[in-house]
Amino acid sequence: MTRVLDKGELVLVDSMGSDLSVVQGARISNGAAIPDWRGAPDEKLIRFLAMNGHMSPFEHATFKFYIKCPIFVAREWMRHRTFSYNEMSGRYKELPEEFYVPSAARLPVPGNKQSSEWVEEDSTASDYVMNTITNMSSAAFFAYRQMIKAGIAREMARMVLPVNTYTEFIVTGNFRNWMHFLELRNSDDAQYEIRVYAEAIGEVLAEKMPLSYEVLNEVSRGSKKKNG
Repeated sequence: MTRVLDKGELVLVDSMGSDLSVVQGARISNGAAIPDWRGAPDEKLIRFLAMNGHMSPFEHATFKFYIKCPIFVAREWMRHRTFSYNEMSGRYKELPEEFYVPSAARLPVPGNKQSSEWVEEDSTASDYVMNTITNMSSAAFFAYRQMIKAGIAREMARMVLPVNTYTEFIVTGNFRNWMHFLELRNSDDAQYEIRVYAEAIGEVLAEKMPLSYEVLNEVSRGSKKKNG
């Protein structure tokens, strides 16, 4: 289990496949009725596949993660529609009072609507942000619990909760799509709160499929340089 943000978690629940899975998927294309399931991964073949855009063999490995993150991170994450999701429901259980509070403030970068930059943790701006988020979130959870005590349905009481409330979900995807997720979410343009989850997932993929992870990252970096 990997701790993320202040109260977040990331756990690799299950996985299937390795670098050898990529090689096996590619070799069936050559007419082999029964590909060689044994042996070591073929780095030269994996590199050829990636460099020439033959991506389907990278879909033969899958990874399932348990994620605990703020709701606003989950909503951004679920824009990746190639994954399969199941999320904790506030209709069926009372949500615990867990909400994300950043350690410092961020200010917008002039001329770039998608970027922000941190200020000092002990600055006036950071104190203001942390105190405001904490106070407003605590008040929202107080109202939430009061409505539940008054007999209001959980599905209605949850309407007062802020988007920094922690949620939990299971997400499953193949290696190819996870690498696309990392390309978008583990970049300087991505919001910090989802980027730290992408970094943690990248560490898992690098351990489980080191050759494929390295090669696809090289191709991605080369493409960015060419287009940039």
